[in-house]
Amino acid sequence: MRRNLNYDLLAIHEDLNMLRSMDGQEAIDKAARHRERIDAIGRGGHEHNIELVRPRKGYTACHLGEKPPGAMTIIDKSASRTSGVGSRYQQLLSSVAHGQLHGLSRFLIHAPSPTDPGKVIVQMSIADHDLALHLLAGPLCASTLVEHLRWFFGWDTSELDRITLVMMHTWGRIAGVPYAGPELTA
Repeated sequence: MRRNLNYDLLAIHEDLNMLRSMDGQEAIDKAARHRERIDAIGRGGHEHNIELVRPRKGYTACHLGEKPPGAMTIIDKSASRTSGVGSRYQQLLSSVAHGQLHGLSRFLIHAPSPTDPGKVIVQMSIADHDLALHLLAGPLCASTLVEHLRWFFGWDTSELDRITLVMMHTWGRIAGVPYAGPELTA
């Protein structure tokens, strides 16, 4: 319950950060409702001897009890028994997913141009299946997002089921790791 309330507090905090840059009565009213919700969570926690911690930094979320571990800590503990593997993998995926040079440049080789001195030729230096393995988290996240939208909002996402299944099977074929989910039907 405390973990769920801490997620709620984090979501409220992020929304409050966005509302700070907005004008108008609707934004003011929504921010007030968020502050009321934070106070209500604090009162509920106090009733169960768990205090609401309000950090002094304006851009840090409130939390009940001990500060929840950050995403990188959770990823690191979940991914491997070797410390640092999960967080490094997440950093690599994030750098590639966001198109950052330090992530993408890992897949490139640079060679001097034989015909144009002072210029460099750049080309991919990774096989399709290796790149698909490195970036497997992309389609996994997309398919999980579809499932969560269905569950969380009650949306009918059935039109996306076949597309998602095709994506997962295609990615698995390229990576050389067959998708273990449902089979494709005609």
